Amino acid sequence: TTLSNFAPNNVQTLKSLKENLKENLKPAFNYSVTTYSITAKYEEEILILQPTSYNAEATVSINNTPLKSGSSIKLKLEIGANKYDIKVDTKDGKLFNYHLDVNREGPNSNAFLQSINENLKENILPRFNSEIYKYEITANYNEATLNLSTIASDTKSNITTGKIFKYVID
Repeated sequence: TTLSNFAPNNVQTLKSLKENLKENLKPAFNYSVTTYSITAKYEEEILILQPTSYNAEATVSINNTPLKSGSSIKLKLEIGANKYDIKVDTKDGKLFNYHLDVNREGPNSNAFLQSINENLKENILPRFNSEIYKYEITANYNEATLNLSTIASDTKSNITTGKIFKYVID
């Protein structure tokens, strides 16, 4: 324990505030700092908070939902601003408030492919580039099936392929 996070047992502050997101709290947690922010990625739909108070007798609540010190709560994250008020209330009526702002990013507007792979002997032309939308490939006479696999740059994207085939017989 660092000196900056030491507080006597009779105070109504948090000892720690743990969360499950990829980013870290800003600023880093310190019991005397009352306002925090954090950014959640689009794929992070649930925030798990675990507030622990110095005073074991204190009641901790998040947006007026009481919980035991050291226990966790799952909170659904909406896209955009999510605000949480965390209160530590001691039995003798002392109250300490913390504020956490979580900004969940929206979906990625990246509609590009990360890769295209195929099974034919010849290579797809031109060479793959995420900003090129039209490709050609030649199948040899004995190649009856084209297996095409694509990977989107944004993992939440759905990929559909048009069935536009041009047959050239020489």
